[in-house]
Amino acid sequence: MPGGVVGRGARAPRPTRYAPRTVAYWVRRFEAEGFSGLVDGDRPGCPKRLNGSQLEDIAIVLRKDTSNVGLEGSWDGKALSTCIQQQWGVSLGVRQCQRLFRQLGFRLCKPRPKIAQADSERQEQYKKFHHLQKDSSVDLWALGEVRFEQHGTRCRMWVPAETKDPFALHHPTRKSVGYFGAVRLWDG
Repeated sequence: MPGGVVGRGARAPRPTRYAPRTVAYWVRRFEAEGFSGLVDGDRPGCPKRLNGSQLEDIAIVLRKDTSNVGLEGSWDGKALSTCIQQQWGVSLGVRQCQRLFRQLGFRLCKPRPKIAQADSERQEQYKKFHHLQKDSSVDLWALGEVRFEQHGTRCRMWVPAETKDPFALHHPTRKSVGYFGAVRLWDG
């Protein structure tokens, strides 16, 4: 910065650079129309394929399960494209549908797995006794069967912004191997 000192850790602002042709267009428009010539007008482009009411309907449909519209799995670009084609007869590409998810306030995330038939009562009971594991006066053992199941990989899915903790239900009938054992929790 000429003539000045930039403090420690501070950066001098970088000048914004525009293409010379862009600046020439601005000058020409200013000379012809004044400041009103510098205001951007409507930009030409392809007409929208979906109108406002259709977008509102899509936002409502996306907050429901895919099975409500006769599809399987979770919402992704391909599923949305198929749904729009079936419901409204409009053909949109997968990328356009992904942009539409963002436009409607959805985010792309990887859900945590959750067994479809998990017993939430037993899970809460385990959490209540978890503090006893650190107590050395209690000889606490864990006894039970362990089963390793084969699951498909988790995929990313589009979820509404108001959904804080998405999960994908796994089918409970996958290939598995079972073991039975016991372990003392204090020392393993």
